[in-house]
Amino acid sequence: MNDREEIQMKYREEISNMMAKRRHEVLEVAFTLFAERTIEKVSVNDIASATGIGVATIFRYFGTKLSLCVELGALKWNQFAKEIRRNYEEQNCVKKTAYGEFCFFIDSYLLLYKKHQDLLRFNASFDQFVLHEHASLEALTEYYNSVTQFSDLFHEAWEKAQTDHTLRTDIPEQQLFVGTMYMMLTMMQKLASGLIYPKETDTLIPEILKMEQQMVLEYVKGEAMKETFRG
Repeated sequence: MNDREEIQMKYREEISNMMAKRRHEVLEVAFTLFAERTIEKVSVNDIASATGIGVATIFRYFGTKLSLCVELGALKWNQFAKEIRRNYEEQNCVKKTAYGEFCFFIDSYLLLYKKHQDLLRFNASFDQFVLHEHASLEALTEYYNSVTQFSDLFHEAWEKAQTDHTLRTDIPEQQLFVGTMYMMLTMMQKLASGLIYPKETDTLIPEILKMEQQMVLEYVKGEAMKETFRG
């Protein structure tokens, strides 16, 4: 490689790094605005004003507002997934019973409310946005995969339940996973968005969360767990 080629390569790398940095800035600022005001109430012009990056440049980076939201949602859910997998390893969940692993699964959704209410508000806003946009399933694949990626952890508990019988297996695995996921997410999103109780009743929220958690855990108990409690 001669000097000219080396200079050109370094220049391309600098441009690429600058573009990646600006794309990341757009995503982070958009996330804050969307979580605060909802996706539908925030325009690309608003994001451009907040970042100082031109509207045309933002569209060049992402193509459409929908594509921006899909990439942003996948990014945030993947970040949360890394946190959950780290917790899974630190708590040595692989040595827990199937029921114990499912408890970890439920606790992970409670962690969303405790530490990531902005993600819950974004997710609730995203659901409404894609509905109004009539987004195709193909366009949402990246986002859907990021939200449902915990299914592998759930599957490990399900497989373990075949032998330890601490978790119900009379319900199809996918039905139990999806049902649990949507029930927990729906409740967390409504609480985070203030759609169930106004702020002055925040003291009730811990009890509401505890109630939902206990109802779900009671429902999924396998025969071995029921025998333990009977004894």
